[in-house]
Amino acid sequence: MKISFKADNSQSEIKSGLNMVLFTCRDLGMDCSFETTGTTDKEIIKKFIDHAESTHNMPVLTADVIFKVMKAIKK
Repeated sequence: MKISFKADNSQSEIKSGLNMVLFTCRDLGMDCSFETTGTTDKEIIKKFIDHAESTHNMPVLTADVIFKVMKAIKK
C-alpha cells in the first residue's frame, strides 16, 4: 500500500483504493503534533486513547472528548 500526504495535511492521496481517515490533536485545539491515520473511526479512536493516556496523562476520557474526536476525524 502506498499513501502520500500533501504538506498541508488537508487531504490525503490514496494509492491503494482504501478509504483512509485522519485525525490530529491540533484539530481539538491542542498544542500537540500527534496525527494518525486508519481505515475506520474505531481504529483512530483506539489510537487516540493510547496517545491520550501516555502523552497527555488522560487515563479516562469523557464521552465529550470522544465525541470531539469523532467530529474531528477527517474522511
